[in-house]
Order: sequence, then structure tokens, then C-alpha cells
Amino acid sequence: MTSSSTPPAPPDFRAEWVAALERLECDVETAEALLAVETFTEESAASLALPSWEPPALRAPLPSDLEPRARLVLERQLAVAYLLAERLTRTGKHRELTDRLRNDAHPDVPVYVDLRA
Repeated sequence: MTSSSTPPAPPDFRAEWVAALERLECDVETAEALLAVETFTEESAASLALPSWEPPALRAPLPSDLEPRARLVLERQLAVAYLLAERLTRTGKHRELTDRLRNDAHPDVPVYVDLRA
């Protein structure tokens, strides 16, 4: 018995990779925009409800013509990771300094003295 139906078309792996790269680019743009903000208000922090990230499930290797685009995304991700680590370090140092200035052992002792008064 012969089958006259045509076999199913192969999945378009390139389109899946393009969609995955577009999603990664959007995620990097969001991270870059967040790092560009110096201070957050309660409103801006509330607007940061980001969905949890899941790695794309791709069933084929990256097409060679998309490699430069993928490398650019990787470079941007690494730059964001570096800036994030830098920001966390700076925030930690700032918090440590304010904790030292705010010595709770002697709450009635002034921290600054006005010498011009």
C-alpha cells in the first residue's frame, strides 16, 4: 500500500534561532536600560516585574549566517554582567560607608560639626 500524502515539512530551525536571538536582544536591551538608571523609586521598582527567564529550547545548531549576530548578543550580555557586578560592588561600598556613619552605639553624638556657626 502506497501513501499519497506528502511528508510533513521539516521545522524551520533558522526561524527558531532568529526568534531566540530576538528575545535575547530584547532581554539585553532591558538590562542595559535598567543599568542606565542611577536611582530607583518605588514606582520604577514596581514596574520591573520581569518574567522568569528560561533558556530557549533549540533543536538544531546555530546557522552560520547568524553567528555574528549571536556573538554581538554575547558581547552585550558580558558587558551587562560586568556593569552589574560593578554596580553591586559600588552599592555594597556605599552601604558599608553609610553603616559606619550611622553608628547606633551613640545615637546622641552628632556626626558632623558646623565649624562656621
